[in-house]
Amino acid sequence: MSDMQSLSLASLLLLCAALLAGLAATVRALARHDGRPRRRLLAAGIAIGGAGALSSLALPGVIGGLGSLLAVALLVGLDLFELGQAGLLSAYAWPATGYLTAAAQARQAGDPARAASEYGRAVLALRKGRRRSRELDAEVRRGACLVSAGQGEIAEAAALESVARARLAGDPDLIWRSLVGAGDVEAELGEAAAAKRDYQEAVQVARDSGSWLGVAFACGQLGWLEYDAGDYELALGYLRWAGYAANAILSPGLISGLSLLAGMLALTESKLVPARAALEDSAKTAAEAHDQDRLGLVGLALACLAYLEGWHDTAVGVVDQCIDALGRTNAPKRAVRWVVALSVVAHAKERVADAKEFAGHAQALVRPNDPLARLIAFCADPASAPELADQALEAARLFGGVEAASAARGATAAGAG
Repeated sequence: MSDMQSLSLASLLLLCAALLAGLAATVRALARHDGRPRRRLLAAGIAIGGAGALSSLALPGVIGGLGSLLAVALLVGLDLFELGQAGLLSAYAWPATGYLTAAAQARQAGDPARAASEYGRAVLALRKGRRRSRELDAEVRRGACLVSAGQGEIAEAAALESVARARLAGDPDLIWRSLVGAGDVEAELGEAAAAKRDYQEAVQVARDSGSWLGVAFACGQLGWLEYDAGDYELALGYLRWAGYAANAILSPGLISGLSLLAGMLALTESKLVPARAALEDSAKTAAEAHDQDRLGLVGLALACLAYLEGWHDTAVGVVDQCIDALGRTNAPKRAVRWVVALSVVAHAKERVADAKEFAGHAQALVRPNDPLARLIAFCADPASAPELADQALEAARLFGGVEAASAARGATAAGAG
């Protein structure tokens, strides 16, 4: 073989290698979006490249060169096909950006129904473009907006459909995330048993697939579920498990949520100093994650803490600001319960005007036909339904003071008299 032939052979082999590398990169990029590894396509590309290389080495002169050129042509065709598919899928998914922007604007304007509609349009565009991860994120946000708009049944059905689609795709990451999303919807609808099943399955799926991020997220949600149920000891246990799983994970959003839970659990025991440390950590990491919803919740939690610390007038003003923001972004039921508990504490401190103001804020956040509505009316006027006194005392457990609960009972009795 002459030097010129050797140089041509080397050039062809390098070209084949470059085309195979381009094909692999395109396949990896597509797989990140739709979860399809395309192993057969990659195997075909490797086989074609190998056949071209062997033909150049084993066959004489022109015949070997033609074999290599044919392999190059086939690899170019595969590359162009995959690039064309990637471009087409990107074009299908592109409108979702506008829909997501419109949905965020609707949420900020306090219109969850319109936000849910825009998220729904984004879901369809992302599904057509096979952007499965972004599709799931949009579906989860759509579910939250549907719950806020009083369309709980539709939200639950959509969440269960997301779980089914994730199972069909066979991607463990999508499965645990969809299960957590379904659990979130069920928890907001008061279906604690169903939410717990989904969260526990999410833990199992994440653990089996080696996703410590999934284990930490799902354990954190189980902690919140037990916190909402009033089992603070079990909630602390789940928080510890989430902390163990999250130990090596640098996720500001995850750390912010766990720190918020830690702070609120500290408040149930009236441990104000560690509560402030945890809540301030939560605020810092939520800011790093640009999580406006979490920042709104942490701001409200810090305002509640300030009220418990005795900064009454300052805290009332901050609560006003937080309620305005949370009202626009569709506050979760947990935030309503915090404000109700704060109203009970205000009664315990004999600050009746504050108690009524907090009750008014809770009324602005509560959803239609929510069972909390009667308790909120009681907080505004304890004499209207003295039979709810024990329920009010139970609500005060969120901020932990037995003394506050006892004082609240006295204030209630005085109001009823």
